[in-house]
Amino acid sequence: MLAYRIAAELAPRLAAFSTVLASMPVAAAYAMPTTPLSALIIASTNDPFIPYGGGKFPYTLWFSAPMLAVDASVALWRELADLPDTPQISPVAKLSSDAATRAVRHTWGGDTLQVRLIKIEGGGHAEPSRKKRYPGWFSRFPGRQNADLEIAEEAWAFFQHKVRRRA
Repeated sequence: MLAYRIAAELAPRLAAFSTVLASMPVAAAYAMPTTPLSALIIASTNDPFIPYGGGKFPYTLWFSAPMLAVDASVALWRELADLPDTPQISPVAKLSSDAATRAVRHTWGGDTLQVRLIKIEGGGHAEPSRKKRYPGWFSRFPGRQNADLEIAEEAWAFFQHKVRRRA
């Protein structure tokens, strides 16, 4: 969630930003962004801590604030960049046919200014990774972890050609 704040406050000095398993707060303690910025947003539909549809789960920490829906957070950055409403959708190839989660890329814009949502359908509060798997019983606590992509490699592929826009 701090990445959203940094992006809002430092956008002119950044080329892009990413969030993993986070959404923007309904009532932020900072001004909403005013500068278009490329964004990579990774979110899971069954996250027990950050509801994909927004709001707040009753069993989250008492001090956590209600969050915008993930789609609303994405739309804020997409609209700020004046990108089209309809994304290019590309499912990530499944490594296992019996996997309970599925990763799908939703991309708006081109190479220079782009907003991408990687939606982990059926995933919990666990970053996608083929290499770093949550151990046995612990994996039940945050929910299912997707193994169809390696999040660090996905982030590098997104960031490697982004360039800070000059005012």
